[in-house]
Amino acid sequence: MALNETRGLMDKRRHPRYAVEYAGSFLGNGINSQGMILNLSTSGCRGSSEGVIRRDALLQVVIDVPRFLAPIQVDRAIVRWSGGNEFGLEFVGISYDDQQRLQGLILTIKTAQPARNPSH
Repeated sequence: MALNETRGLMDKRRHPRYAVEYAGSFLGNGINSQGMILNLSTSGCRGSSEGVIRRDALLQVVIDVPRFLAPIQVDRAIVRWSGGNEFGLEFVGISYDDQQRLQGLILTIKTAQPARNPSH
C-alpha cells in the first residue's frame, strides 16, 4: 500500500490513538508472532513484529498491559495496512469485558498524554 493511501486510512479514524509500548502477540492465518503494540485506541492499534503480517489478514491479538493481571484479548482484528515490520489493525471482535478494560486503559492514557496526530 502506498504511503498516501495509508495516510488516507489514518485520516478516516474515528478514535484517537495514543502512543504505548506494550508486548503483543498476533495469531491466525498461519501467523504466530510476538511483537509490540506501538499505539492504541478503542478500535485498533499499530503493531510491529518480526513476522510478515499481510494486509487483510484476520488475527487474534493479545495485548500485555504490565499493570493488568490478565492481558487484553482481541478475538478478531483485520490488518488494514502493512509496511516493513509495522501494520495497522482494526478491532472487529472483542468481548464485552475486554472492551471495557480497553476503554478504561485508554481513558487512563488519555489523561496522561495527548492524542497522536492521525497522520502519524
